[in-house]
Amino acid sequence: EHRLLLRTDNAAERLTHKAHAAGLVGPEQFEWHLEQRAAIARGVATLRSTRLTAAAWHDAGLAIKRDGLPRSAAQVLSMPHVSLERLEEMVADANSRSRRREAAAGDAAADASARSGHGGNGLNASHMVAPEQSPGDACVPQLVEPVARQTVEVSLKYADYLEWQTARIALAERRQLRPLPADIDFTRVKGLSSEEVEKLSATRPATLAEAAAIPGITPNALEVLMLASAKALQPVKDVGQVVSSHAP
Repeated sequence: EHRLLLRTDNAAERLTHKAHAAGLVGPEQFEWHLEQRAAIARGVATLRSTRLTAAAWHDAGLAIKRDGLPRSAAQVLSMPHVSLERLEEMVADANSRSRRREAAAGDAAADASARSGHGGNGLNASHMVAPEQSPGDACVPQLVEPVARQTVEVSLKYADYLEWQTARIALAERRQLRPLPADIDFTRVKGLSSEEVEKLSATRPATLAEAAAIPGITPNALEVLMLASAKALQPVKDVGQVVSSHAP
Protein backbone atom coordinates (compact mmCIF):
# COMPACT_ATOMS: atom_id res chain seq x y z
CA GLU A 1 0.00 0.00 0.00
CA HIS A 2 0.98 3.68 -0.32
CA ARG A 3 3.03 2.90 -3.43
CA LEU A 4 3.65 6.56 -4.28
CA LEU A 5 5.27 7.18 -0.92
CA LEU A 6 7.15 3.87 -0.75
CA ARG A 7 9.00 4.14 -4.06
CA THR A 8 12.35 2.65 -5.03
CA ASP A 9 13.77 6.04 -6.05
CA ASN A 10 13.19 7.51 -2.57
CA ALA A 11 14.26 4.42 -0.61
CA ALA A 12 17.59 6.04 0.32
CA GLU A 13 15.76 9.17 1.46
CA ARG A 14 13.46 7.13 3.69
CA LEU A 15 15.90 4.58 5.08
CA THR A 16 19.50 5.83 5.05
CA HIS A 17 19.22 7.89 8.25
CA LYS A 18 17.76 4.90 10.08
CA ALA A 19 20.42 2.59 8.67
CA HIS A 20 23.15 5.06 9.66
CA ALA A 21 21.79 5.28 13.20
CA ALA A 22 21.85 1.48 13.38
CA GLY A 23 25.46 1.37 12.20
CA LEU A 24 24.63 -0.22 8.84
CA VAL A 25 25.82 2.68 6.68
CA GLY A 26 29.41 3.92 6.65
CA PRO A 27 30.51 7.57 6.71
CA GLU A 28 31.29 7.77 2.98
CA GLN A 29 27.92 6.37 1.94
CA PHE A 30 26.14 8.62 4.42
CA GLU A 31 28.02 11.66 3.10
CA TRP A 32 26.95 10.73 -0.44
CA HIS A 33 23.36 10.47 0.79
CA LEU A 34 23.54 13.96 2.31
CA GLU A 35 24.87 15.33 -0.97
CA GLN A 36 22.03 13.65 -2.84
CA ARG A 37 19.46 15.14 -0.44
CA ALA A 38 20.96 18.58 -1.00
CA ALA A 39 20.80 18.09 -4.77
CA ILE A 40 17.14 17.06 -4.51
CA ALA A 41 16.36 20.15 -2.44
CA ARG A 42 18.16 22.39 -4.95
CA GLY A 43 16.31 20.79 -7.85
CA VAL A 44 12.90 21.24 -6.23
CA ALA A 45 13.71 24.86 -5.32
CA THR A 46 14.89 25.60 -8.87
CA LEU A 47 11.74 24.21 -10.50
CA ARG A 48 9.48 26.02 -8.05
CA SER A 49 11.26 29.35 -8.56
CA THR A 50 11.48 29.10 -12.37
CA ARG A 51 8.36 30.89 -13.60
CA LEU A 52 7.17 31.82 -17.06
CA THR A 53 4.04 33.50 -18.33
CA ALA A 54 1.34 31.40 -19.95
CA ALA A 55 2.25 32.97 -23.31
CA ALA A 56 5.91 31.97 -22.89
CA TRP A 57 4.98 28.39 -22.02
CA HIS A 58 2.57 28.28 -24.97
CA ASP A 59 5.16 29.60 -27.42
CA ALA A 60 7.63 27.01 -26.12
CA GLY A 61 5.21 24.23 -27.07
CA LEU A 62 3.01 23.68 -24.02
CA ALA A 63 -0.68 23.18 -24.81
CA ILE A 64 -2.19 25.76 -22.44
CA LYS A 65 -4.30 28.86 -22.85
CA ARG A 66 -2.71 32.29 -22.89
CA ASP A 67 -4.55 33.32 -19.74
CA GLY A 68 -1.86 35.71 -18.51
CA LEU A 69 -1.16 33.66 -15.39
CA PRO A 70 2.47 32.77 -14.67
CA ARG A 71 3.24 29.13 -13.93
CA SER A 72 6.26 27.61 -12.26
CA ALA A 73 8.25 24.82 -13.84
CA ALA A 74 7.12 22.59 -10.96
CA GLN A 75 3.47 23.24 -11.85
CA VAL A 76 4.09 22.47 -15.51
CA LEU A 77 5.95 19.28 -14.64
CA SER A 78 2.83 18.02 -12.83
CA MET A 79 0.85 18.21 -16.08
CA PRO A 80 0.23 15.03 -18.10
CA HIS A 81 2.79 14.09 -20.77
CA VAL A 82 5.40 16.60 -19.53
CA SER A 83 8.70 14.98 -18.59
CA LEU A 84 11.60 16.71 -16.87
CA GLU A 85 13.61 16.54 -20.09
CA ARG A 86 10.78 18.14 -22.09
CA LEU A 87 10.34 20.77 -19.39
CA GLU A 88 14.00 21.75 -19.62
CA GLU A 89 13.70 22.01 -23.40
CA MET A 90 10.73 24.37 -23.07
CA VAL A 91 12.50 26.56 -20.49
CA ALA A 92 15.58 26.75 -22.73
CA ASP A 93 13.39 27.63 -25.72
CA ALA A 94 11.57 30.34 -23.75
CA ASN A 95 14.88 31.83 -22.58
CA SER A 96 16.22 31.76 -26.14
CA ARG A 97 13.14 33.56 -27.42
CA SER A 98 13.51 36.17 -24.69
CA ARG A 99 17.16 36.80 -25.64
CA ARG A 100 16.24 37.15 -29.31
CA ARG A 101 13.55 39.71 -28.46
CA GLU A 102 16.02 41.68 -26.35
CA ALA A 103 18.60 41.55 -29.15
CA ALA A 104 16.02 42.68 -31.69
CA ALA A 105 15.03 45.57 -29.46
CA GLY A 106 18.70 46.54 -29.12
CA ASP A 107 19.15 46.38 -32.88
CA ALA A 108 16.12 48.58 -33.43
CA ALA A 109 17.40 51.16 -30.96
CA ALA A 110 20.86 51.13 -32.56
CA ASP A 111 19.42 51.52 -36.06
CA ALA A 112 17.29 54.42 -34.93
CA SER A 113 20.35 56.07 -33.40
CA ALA A 114 22.38 55.52 -36.57
CA ARG A 115 19.69 57.00 -38.77
CA SER A 116 19.53 60.08 -36.58
CA GLY A 117 23.23 60.68 -37.14
CA HIS A 118 24.58 59.46 -33.82
CA GLY A 119 25.68 56.00 -34.85
CA GLY A 120 28.98 56.59 -36.72
CA ASN A 121 29.10 54.26 -39.71
CA GLY A 122 25.77 52.67 -38.80
CA LEU A 123 27.32 49.39 -37.66
CA ASN A 124 26.96 48.06 -34.13
CA ALA A 125 28.07 44.98 -32.20
CA SER A 126 24.66 43.36 -32.34
CA HIS A 127 24.87 43.30 -36.14
CA MET A 128 28.16 41.45 -36.03
CA VAL A 129 27.46 38.64 -33.56
CA ALA A 130 27.53 35.06 -34.79
CA PRO A 131 24.18 33.60 -35.82
CA GLU A 132 22.29 31.92 -32.99
CA GLN A 133 22.45 28.14 -32.78
CA SER A 134 19.38 26.12 -33.55
CA PRO A 135 17.88 24.11 -30.64
CA GLY A 136 19.52 20.91 -31.88
CA ASP A 137 23.02 22.47 -32.06
CA ALA A 138 23.53 22.95 -28.34
CA CYS A 139 22.93 20.99 -25.18
CA VAL A 140 19.84 21.95 -23.21
CA PRO A 141 20.84 23.20 -19.74
CA GLN A 142 19.71 20.85 -17.00
CA LEU A 143 17.69 22.41 -14.20
CA VAL A 144 18.18 19.38 -11.94
CA GLU A 145 21.43 17.53 -11.24
CA PRO A 146 21.69 13.93 -12.54
CA VAL A 147 21.81 12.39 -9.05
CA ALA A 148 18.45 13.97 -8.16
CA ARG A 149 16.51 13.90 -11.42
CA GLN A 150 14.31 10.83 -10.90
CA THR A 151 13.30 11.68 -7.34
CA VAL A 152 12.61 15.33 -8.15
CA GLU A 153 10.57 14.45 -11.25
CA VAL A 154 8.38 11.88 -9.48
CA SER A 155 7.88 13.93 -6.31
CA LEU A 156 6.77 17.04 -8.23
CA LYS A 157 4.78 15.27 -10.95
CA TYR A 158 2.67 13.49 -8.33
CA ALA A 159 2.87 16.18 -5.62
CA ASP A 160 -0.92 16.46 -5.21
CA TYR A 161 -1.36 12.70 -4.90
CA LEU A 162 1.54 12.44 -2.45
CA GLU A 163 0.05 15.21 -0.32
CA TRP A 164 -3.34 13.47 -0.37
CA GLN A 165 -1.80 10.12 0.55
CA THR A 166 0.25 11.67 3.37
CA ALA A 167 -2.89 13.32 4.75
CA ARG A 168 -4.75 10.01 4.65
CA ILE A 169 -1.95 8.28 6.54
CA ALA A 170 -1.91 11.02 9.18
CA LEU A 171 -5.67 10.74 9.56
CA ALA A 172 -5.46 6.96 9.88
CA GLU A 173 -2.78 7.28 12.54
CA ARG A 174 -4.92 9.69 14.55
CA ARG A 175 -7.80 7.24 14.37
CA GLN A 176 -5.73 4.21 15.35
CA LEU A 177 -6.77 4.61 18.98
CA ARG A 178 -10.46 4.83 18.15
CA PRO A 179 -12.24 2.04 20.07
CA LEU A 180 -14.27 -0.61 18.34
CA PRO A 181 -17.68 -1.44 19.84
CA ALA A 182 -17.29 -4.33 22.26
CA ASP A 183 -20.31 -6.09 20.76
CA ILE A 184 -19.48 -5.48 17.09
CA ASP A 185 -20.50 -8.36 14.84
CA PHE A 186 -17.83 -8.56 12.16
CA THR A 187 -19.98 -10.87 10.05
CA ARG A 188 -22.40 -7.97 9.54
CA VAL A 189 -19.75 -5.44 8.51
CA LYS A 190 -19.95 -5.00 4.76
CA GLY A 191 -16.66 -4.80 2.88
CA LEU A 192 -14.69 -7.36 4.88
CA SER A 193 -13.44 -10.53 3.27
CA SER A 194 -14.34 -13.89 4.83
CA GLU A 195 -10.72 -14.29 5.95
CA GLU A 196 -10.74 -10.88 7.63
CA VAL A 197 -14.07 -11.63 9.35
CA GLU A 198 -12.64 -14.89 10.67
CA LYS A 199 -9.48 -13.29 12.02
CA LEU A 200 -11.27 -10.31 13.58
CA SER A 201 -13.89 -12.53 15.19
CA ALA A 202 -11.21 -14.77 16.68
CA THR A 203 -9.03 -11.90 17.95
CA ARG A 204 -11.73 -9.39 18.99
CA PRO A 205 -9.50 -6.27 18.76
CA ALA A 206 -10.50 -3.41 21.06
CA THR A 207 -9.14 -0.63 18.83
CA LEU A 208 -8.27 0.00 15.21
CA ALA A 209 -4.59 -0.17 16.18
CA GLU A 210 -5.06 -3.71 17.48
CA ALA A 211 -6.95 -4.63 14.33
CA ALA A 212 -4.12 -3.20 12.18
CA ALA A 213 -1.63 -5.46 13.98
CA ILE A 214 -3.46 -8.61 12.89
CA PRO A 215 -1.70 -10.25 9.91
CA GLY A 216 -3.85 -10.16 6.79
CA ILE A 217 -5.94 -7.13 7.79
CA THR A 218 -5.63 -4.69 4.91
CA PRO A 219 -5.79 -0.87 4.95
CA ASN A 220 -9.12 -1.17 3.16
CA ALA A 221 -10.46 -3.35 5.98
CA LEU A 222 -9.34 -0.74 8.51
CA GLU A 223 -11.22 1.93 6.56
CA VAL A 224 -14.33 -0.26 6.65
CA LEU A 225 -13.95 -0.86 10.39
CA MET A 226 -13.42 2.84 11.03
CA LEU A 227 -16.67 3.73 9.27
CA ALA A 228 -18.55 0.90 10.95
CA SER A 229 -17.32 1.87 14.42
CA ALA A 230 -18.12 5.54 13.85
CA LYS A 231 -21.66 4.63 12.83
CA ALA A 232 -22.12 2.23 15.77
CA LEU A 233 -20.81 4.75 18.31
CA GLN A 234 -23.01 7.63 17.16
CA PRO A 235 -25.48 8.66 19.89
CA VAL A 236 -29.04 7.60 19.12
CA LYS A 237 -31.81 10.08 19.81
CA ASP A 238 -34.76 8.76 21.76
CA VAL A 239 -38.30 9.12 20.49
CA GLY A 240 -38.97 12.15 22.67
CA GLN A 241 -35.95 14.01 21.24
CA VAL A 242 -36.98 13.19 17.68
CA VAL A 243 -40.56 14.41 18.27
CA SER A 244 -39.43 17.61 20.01
CA SER A 245 -36.95 18.39 17.26
CA HIS A 246 -39.77 18.29 14.69
CA ALA A 247 -42.29 20.22 16.79
CA PRO A 248 -43.47 23.55 15.32
